[in-house]
Amino acid sequence: MSDSPNELSTPSSLRRQKGTGKLYRGDIKGDRTATIVALSLFLLALFVYWPVLHHDFIIWDDYDYIVNNPFVSSGLSVKNAVLAFTSSHSSNWHPLTWISHMLDVELYGVNPGLHHWNNVLLHSANTALLFFLLYNMTGAIWRSAFVCAFFSLHPLHVESVAWVSERKDVLSTFFWMLSLFAYLGYARRRNLKTYALTFFFFACGLMSKSMVVTLPFVLLLLDYWPLERFRDLREKGKGLPRIFFYLCMEKIPFFVLSGCSSILTFLVQKEWGAVASSSALPLDARLSNAVISYVRYIVKMFWPVDLSAFYPFPQDQWSFHLAASAFLLLTALSLLVLASRRPYLFVGWFWYLGTLVPVIGLVQVGSQAMADRYTYIPHVGLLIALVWGIYDLCRRPRIIVWISTLSGLLILLLGLSTRSQLGYWKDSVSLFSHAIHVTQNNPRAHFHLGEALFSQGKIDEAVWYYTEAVRISPEEPLFLNGLASAQLARGQYEDALLHLHEAIRIRPGYAEAMANIGSALRQRGDTEGAILYLRKALDIKPSPEVNHLLGLVFSGQGKLDKAISNYRQALEMKPGDHRIHNDLAVAFYLAGEFEGAILHLSEALRLHPGDTGVLRNLQIIRNEIEKSKRSDRSVNSPPSHLSGRPQDK
Repeated sequence: MSDSPNELSTPSSLRRQKGTGKLYRGDIKGDRTATIVALSLFLLALFVYWPVLHHDFIIWDDYDYIVNNPFVSSGLSVKNAVLAFTSSHSSNWHPLTWISHMLDVELYGVNPGLHHWNNVLLHSANTALLFFLLYNMTGAIWRSAFVCAFFSLHPLHVESVAWVSERKDVLSTFFWMLSLFAYLGYARRRNLKTYALTFFFFACGLMSKSMVVTLPFVLLLLDYWPLERFRDLREKGKGLPRIFFYLCMEKIPFFVLSGCSSILTFLVQKEWGAVASSSALPLDARLSNAVISYVRYIVKMFWPVDLSAFYPFPQDQWSFHLAASAFLLLTALSLLVLASRRPYLFVGWFWYLGTLVPVIGLVQVGSQAMADRYTYIPHVGLLIALVWGIYDLCRRPRIIVWISTLSGLLILLLGLSTRSQLGYWKDSVSLFSHAIHVTQNNPRAHFHLGEALFSQGKIDEAVWYYTEAVRISPEEPLFLNGLASAQLARGQYEDALLHLHEAIRIRPGYAEAMANIGSALRQRGDTEGAILYLRKALDIKPSPEVNHLLGLVFSGQGKLDKAISNYRQALEMKPGDHRIHNDLAVAFYLAGEFEGAILHLSEALRLHPGDTGVLRNLQIIRNEIEKSKRSDRSVNSPPSHLSGRPQDK
């Protein structure tokens, strides 16, 4: 872990040019070594995460974000880019993240391996950028390298990299690093260009994931160490309060942007029903969980075992709450006392505490107690404090050699652990089976495993896991709706309707449950009841699936104009669904509009080549047209064997 021998042995490890007070930029040899180290770190991350090329999409969010998201799955276009900026989806407003997913679809289609690979490329780039950032700020090449190796290979970060839906994590961090780099340039040159670049990259980060709202506070920490702007201003005779006020005023535009982003994020998440109410999760429970989670994240950094895609809220944790509170408070006070002598400890600790604030659960979004993905940026602070602290404690060359060797072995172990953790993220069944194995009473894991099995046609197994989710959390409408969906597939209409009505009682505006009631009533032959509930669902939440289903109901009633109208609305939202094109073609054919039927069947065949049902329908229509030409008369009663294929929700 030793750094270059000509480096000043100061606590801050900060190298300065004589008489200038400016950060030292290193010599040519050092820069060449740094480039080699950065490239090695980049390639190491690629090597460790290589298996994701063979991973599938995860049923939790990936399909909602990409595959079943019409304005992403149709690729990058001006219209879709405008939608990314002007609308919210899945409880988030992060237009640059949406655009990155659109670009992936444009380049690779919906190939899951290549979507994963772009996450890996961003993670590798983040590792290299973090190294260059630390090296340029401190001149400590090997300490910077060790921090970045731990960051790159720590298994806690697998969730951020191996989950396509967490593109927002790696993309926002990419802009976070660029913003810090630009700020380093501003600290050196103090010009408008570097200030504007810092602000621009910060805005891009917020448009990728709002968690980076804490960046202005991190800039203040970096002003203290390693940029040492506090010290520079004190040497000019300014007092500490005045210095702090000046550096805060300098960042007013950043604080304003953070505030606006926080308000927008809260409103969007509240609109989508993602923010937990005080009745569902009282403030004292949130505070307790927040304090304990701070400590649990530290424990998992040192002992990354039993990692789960979802952590349920533990019960009866007040005894741990007191111990965790005491630990956090004593550590913070101790590092405040040591701030002047060991500034990296102060900066690293408060980097960790501060960057976790948006996701620590004071404003609870979702039902998780904590999440591995939330450590992606915060753990950088702890790693800086740890690596710089060990270096200062073990300065003798012989000890440094031993520490460096042990660090290398630790990096190897982390890489192996990350490879092992990656295996659980290869598909949904592996991921949520593992989550159930390493946690207790985890309804979300049971629910998603049920979803995964249901999608594979394993209905009976899916019903078992859905039932377990409902048993653990009987008041969760999502789980009731999932169980009902599987029961509908088994023909258990009465049981399904019972659970669906219970879901609506708990959440009156639950559009998905209303749509499923419509589907159940349709299958029981109650078409008027089905239409009523499907229209209610559409009024609450427009959906291509519900429009498609309503079109099937109207088509079955012979109301072809209404059926065609609903099919068209479905295609406006989901133009790439070959099933809707096929069913619209059937409606056109039944209405005697052969040209429209052939047009949509041809499009269905283009979207899904080789579909035997579509090919059969196309052949039937062409045969009928040929027959009508030969007999010199139009076909008035289409044959009954033309196959529309109802796709119930």
